[in-house]
Amino acid sequence: PMTWLSGVKFAVFGLGDSTYAQFCVAAAGYDVRLGELGGQRLLQRGVGDDRDEDRYFTGWEAWLPELWTALGVPAVPLTREVPTPAYKVTVSPGKADSPPVSDDDIIPPGAARLTLLTNQLLTPETKD
Repeated sequence: PMTWLSGVKFAVFGLGDSTYAQFCVAAAGYDVRLGELGGQRLLQRGVGDDRDEDRYFTGWEAWLPELWTALGVPAVPLTREVPTPAYKVTVSPGKADSPPVSDDDIIPPGAARLTLLTNQLLTPETKD
């Protein structure tokens, strides 16, 4: 039915290279089909062209503020600064069979260790 996505809001941004005959055709297809199925388009489809002087950033930086406005949220400042790394990598002596750090000791910042309660094979044992 053409109402499957009624009440669903969407926005599409496509990435591609304008020298290709099928430039952003997937993004255009999704944009059209989501609308045909009753979705509410928040704003016009954005396009990032790898052939632009600034590559896809040209289209992205023009489209992103429109997205924030359409969503009714404060705009995130555009920045191309590399974020501060979450990890520091150091080389420690060790061997493959006895590494200096256990995998269990590696927990990303803000993550919590979880306990596996069940480990169940879901496919037949004859399958690889």
